[in-house]
Amino acid sequence: MLQVERDAMDERVLSIRQDLENGLLPLGLYNDPDIAESEIDRIFMRCWVFVGHESEIPGPGDYCIRYIGDDPFILVRDERGGIQLLLDLCRHRGTQICRAEKGNASHFRCPYHGWTYKNSGELVGIPFRENGFADLDTNEWGLIKAAKVQSYEGLVFATLDDNAQDLEEYLGDLRWYLDSILKLTEWEVVGEPQRTVMDVDWKVMSENSAGDGYHVMTTHKSAIDLNLEARSDIPHNSLKMGHIGQVSGHALHWEIFNSDTDYFCGYQSDVKALFKGDRISKTQFDFAKRTLGFNAYIFPNLSLISYAGISGIDRPKNSYFILRLRTPRGPGKLEEMLWQLVPKGASPTAKDLLQKNGITHFTPAGNLEEDDISIVTGITRGALSKYARKINMKLSYQMGDRKNSGTGGLTKGWPGPGVSYDNSFTDVCQRTFWSQWCRWMMSRPKPLEPHS
Repeated sequence: MLQVERDAMDERVLSIRQDLENGLLPLGLYNDPDIAESEIDRIFMRCWVFVGHESEIPGPGDYCIRYIGDDPFILVRDERGGIQLLLDLCRHRGTQICRAEKGNASHFRCPYHGWTYKNSGELVGIPFRENGFADLDTNEWGLIKAAKVQSYEGLVFATLDDNAQDLEEYLGDLRWYLDSILKLTEWEVVGEPQRTVMDVDWKVMSENSAGDGYHVMTTHKSAIDLNLEARSDIPHNSLKMGHIGQVSGHALHWEIFNSDTDYFCGYQSDVKALFKGDRISKTQFDFAKRTLGFNAYIFPNLSLISYAGISGIDRPKNSYFILRLRTPRGPGKLEEMLWQLVPKGASPTAKDLLQKNGITHFTPAGNLEEDDISIVTGITRGALSKYARKINMKLSYQMGDRKNSGTGGLTKGWPGPGVSYDNSFTDVCQRTFWSQWCRWMMSRPKPLEPHS
């Protein structure tokens, strides 16, 4: 991108940031070609992005195809057990090498001219090399690798920026919350990831996953009326709410019981018996025990959600734990991949019940996912309104700010890091998302700003 274009985008982002300080946001941001192109360059090509779970590639040679923006990558475990993320483009003519979404291979062979690469990326085979490439240094012509690939408790992230900070530093204080769940036991994915392409802007789904408790009583009213959710029969005054903004640039919605309990997001007793506190602090283990459920959002493309719900009319309440990866596919279009996480040590029966529970709630045909998609599709479509753009229609992100705090305030005695608010009537998590968006959309990302 030319410098003059960078300057123009920077000026636009600065204007958006100024609006955000007043709790306002232009509707047109949700479906804008210039914005969408810059997001790939400035956010997805620079941030740490989620690409999969280690349990998807358990053995040497196991691989699957993932995308960063529109770029295809091979997520593979090499022969030494290391995890690689290889750009799926042959170094000879640039064609995609893999023709399957997943599999097992010690080598990848280009279907065009037969150049062959080890699953660690090295070029090891060139047909008729002595006739046409006798002097080619194969060490310089391996598959392109992501700049950095690192895992955190089974979650695999990558960045295409050689100068990016380490993953643990990027996650920052969010690790306190991740650890309280991910370090209880060893987790694995069950079944294949579900994939959906929808006419939705990735930012709409992301800010919702960051913690929008305000929509639950309206958007998901049918599920509540049918008593399909754990909250349906739990008195509100028995809970402590945490709408947590600015956790090292990420955001969460977390609900815990006021008093000591052994709830653990509603898992049944045989699964809860697998949870141990030896890898986390006593405070974190107590926090995990008291957790009703949570949404955790890792900027820019991963959300984690776990709550109790009904897996079927004839099945008891149990939890679900879902990972959702969002990849923008152009202006106003999104590909979502969704995994079910289960404790590795659980019985096949328990795993089956947990998987069915997740499918019932958060899949394209799930009780709750259908509700959300119908809404966010309308927002993305509405962002194309010519009149709204003509008048530069602004949206209100002012709920729970200094002027509109209502009866809400900071959560008293909240044990974890971040700025925690004690009810659902706040846009603190949405403002955190957009603050982080503005930060990365500058040609030179600014340091993290304190939450306001």
